[in-house]
Amino acid sequence: MKRIAAVLLFCLAAAPQAEAGAPEFYSWTGYATGPARCSLYRLTVDVKVEDAQVTGRFGMESRAVQRFDATRTADGAFQAKAEFGSRGPIEITGTLRDGKGEVVLDGFRGNRCVCRFEATLAPVTPKVALTTQ
Repeated sequence: MKRIAAVLLFCLAAAPQAEAGAPEFYSWTGYATGPARCSLYRLTVDVKVEDAQVTGRFGMESRAVQRFDATRTADGAFQAKAEFGSRGPIEITGTLRDGKGEVVLDGFRGNRCVCRFEATLAPVTPKVALTTQ
């Protein structure tokens, strides 16, 4: 009996453990909502979460990529503001918890319209995800 207990204890100790604080990566690509012209704007959002730190980037084809940094609360919520070139600030709010994520980028000023991006983030592997460049 002691031998079985020792073997079980060894197996439990040798089993891979989930790494505390291991980064999680999320991504989304989609179109804006709002006035008719908004549906022409396609955006990609990449997010990296490590403990309470949220690092993200977003951009449109042929435009500079913008970054944002935020701190996630205990319930997974975060908020930030980012400049999007000459188009002014964009309000960023979201929730990241239990392997799921949602983020809203509100206030994008397009040509004669103000648009909103509502993203349901999908988990991605680090190989294709955001790096902190």
